[in-house]
Amino acid sequence: MTQITLSQPSTLVYNWVESDNRCLHTLWVQVDTYIITEEVLAWVDGESLQSAIDGGELPAGTQPNWFHVLLVDEKGAVDSVLMGHETCGGSSATGPVERFIEHQIQEKLERLRKSGRPSAYPLQQITIKSLSTDSATPLRYRAEACLNGVLLNPVLPASVGEKETGLTLREQMRWLNRPYIISNESEAESIFDVFCFDDSAIGSVPSRWGRVDTLEAALEIIRCKTNSLDPLRELYELQKLEVLLLSFRDDLTIFKENLLSDEPLPRTFDDDGQEECP
Repeated sequence: MTQITLSQPSTLVYNWVESDNRCLHTLWVQVDTYIITEEVLAWVDGESLQSAIDGGELPAGTQPNWFHVLLVDEKGAVDSVLMGHETCGGSSATGPVERFIEHQIQEKLERLRKSGRPSAYPLQQITIKSLSTDSATPLRYRAEACLNGVLLNPVLPASVGEKETGLTLREQMRWLNRPYIISNESEAESIFDVFCFDDSAIGSVPSRWGRVDTLEAALEIIRCKTNSLDPLRELYELQKLEVLLLSFRDDLTIFKENLLSDEPLPRTFDDDGQEECP
């Protein structure tokens, strides 16, 4: 989820959501407390594609591809294909929110068309134990599969890939030091990339642990890197301790500066109105 402040006091919140069958990507946009739109990009082929051609929405000979569409119902049936800015000779947006939505649709559509046909493997709801020893609450993810605690082709945070934007605290709890695998399979070859938000990650760009041509080799990279998933929990706890120590060091520095200052220390009082000793 990504949040952008357009102008005070209005705040725009938006998110892209991929359907479990991988054929729909829905953009919802909320300004302040109002959800103003839900735009859908869909993989159009078969009868839906032929219907769009017969209805004059697409030219004859159009091949299966991703399109901006209107749906018939919540089941994902395509009602019509929206041509939008692709044939209008420029932007038709009138305000900043409309222009923002149009930009998001065009950018997402370009990425989907580069990626090609959607994966044939549906997304699953997966629950995994937290890496933190002091949290008994399981963490929920959406991915194609989970192999020995390793997620295969998971749905990642929206900011992944941006060096300037770090993961939120909630995203850190879910993704810090949890390796995952991204696959790219075609008729010619299969590629498996192993990623992890470890100490070498920059912003929301994860570290790449390796690239191999089999899933077994990808899992072996993770086993070699971690030996097991248990050491990851120890690393997580050490990182939390490091954060606490850094915070304590900052507080100690401020305290020393106050002692060396010529200005008197601020007076503080407890709940009963008694002055506390510095």
